[in-house]
This record gives sequence, C-alpha cells and structure tokens, in this order.
Amino acid sequence: MNKVFSVLKLYFRETVSKLIMILLLMTLSELTLYFMTATEMRSFAGLVEKCRIFYIYVIAFAAMTLFNSIRSSRKHKTGYTLQRIRISERAAFLLQCVADTVNVLIVYLWQIVIILILYRLYKQHGYQSAADIYQDFYISNTLTMLIPLYRKQQWVTNAVILLSAGAEAASIDVKVRYGQYVHLGIIALWPSVLDIHDPYLHYFFLRFILVVIDFCWAYQLTHNGKGRQ
Repeated sequence: MNKVFSVLKLYFRETVSKLIMILLLMTLSELTLYFMTATEMRSFAGLVEKCRIFYIYVIAFAAMTLFNSIRSSRKHKTGYTLQRIRISERAAFLLQCVADTVNVLIVYLWQIVIILILYRLYKQHGYQSAADIYQDFYISNTLTMLIPLYRKQQWVTNAVILLSAGAEAASIDVKVRYGQYVHLGIIALWPSVLDIHDPYLHYFFLRFILVVIDFCWAYQLTHNGKGRQ
C-alpha cells in the first residue's frame, strides 16, 4: 500500500503545478466574462452560453489531458524513482491511469463549483427566480452536460469520458516511451453532450472502443517485472 501511495504521489507531483494553473485560468476567465456580461443577460442559461463556459471547459479538459500524456519528457527522473520503489512497470501504468483520471476529474468538479458560484452571484440580481434558473439546467446544453439534473444517463457518459481521458493519456505516455505514435483513442479528449437516444451515440461507443484498444496496446507493451523507464 505504501508503494501505491508513493507512485501516485510521484505522478501527482509531476502535474500539480499544471493543474493549479489550469484551475486558476478557468476561474479568472469565467469570472471575468461573468462580470462583463451579467447585467446584460436575463436568463442564467443565456449567461452561461455568453460566458463561453463550454469552450473554456473543453480547452481546460484537453490541456490537462495533454499535460498528463507528456510525462515521458521526464522519464529518466521518474524511472529512477519507480525503480527505487521497486514496483512493476505494468502496475505503474495502471496507477498512472488512476492519477490521470483524478486530474481530469478535478477539472470537471472545479467547473461545476464555478457554475454554482456564478449561479449564486446571478441569483442576487433578481432577474429570475430560483425555479426559473433550475429550469435553465434543462434547456442549456452546457448545463445539461456538466450538471445533468434531468438526464441521468449523462452522468454515465461523463464518467466514461473522464475514465477514457485518464486511460488514454497514460496509454499515450507509455506508447511514446516505446516509440509508438499511433493513438487511436485521442478523440476521447473531446467532451460531448449525448442523449441515450441520440443518433450519434454510436460515435460515443466508437470512441470508447478506440480508447480500450489503446489501453490494451499500452498494457501489453509494459511488463510485470521492475519498470524499464
């Protein structure tokens, strides 16, 4: 168990500064846009779209996944540390999937926190009642994707997207380390709004299958002995 925490700590230490930077930029950009447009909008849904929250979130999500996937540039220091811990390369890869997923999960949860802060600020203007704002969570695609109060299947979609992004980032890192530069599941980095009856649902499953292929590819490249970082 100590080895597990040591490896996770190593992976989080590599990305914590990037994560904090992304969270700060998200907060500053969305709050700035809010204060620039709040008095012009008469609906919370319109405000969310005007603040470009979806695009900011997508950029932050993709940036965090990118930082997760470029650990190979520091592979010598990381590899030496993993050898000292004496953990197998395969186990280290699985733990990296966990760490990378946690990083993008934090970005997602932080975006929800910002939206709730904007909600509290906007409600003070009195343009809408709490019930009206609650209805906005149904009509806004951005709110439906991030906080799907009315579409429970979207929670499943979001969970799969987060897990896919974490697994794909770790898989890319391992494959690049072994000179493999074909990444089938890279399209998993794009969050999307999909209803269970959406005609494009097959595209969501295709993305998931491609991520699984990349994960299995990276998994078989690793081995169960001491890491060859």
